[in-house]
Amino acid sequence: MLNKVKSGDPLKIPAATFNTFIDAARDFRARTQNRAQKPEPAVRQSGIVLVRNTTAVDLLQDPVT
Repeated sequence: MLNKVKSGDPLKIPAATFNTFIDAARDFRARTQNRAQKPEPAVRQSGIVLVRNTTAVDLLQDPVT
């Protein structure tokens, strides 16, 4: 259980709780450090289909049928 303490109260933090704080801080930092980058759209543009080329050669842009 996570309980708040008052200034001057003794502070006892179990290792698992401390590690959870560290994990949360690292996750927050990872998610907020790259805010300047353009976010990926939640909905992809209509009409665009990703296709994997499993041949050994390059293909033209519109050979998909």
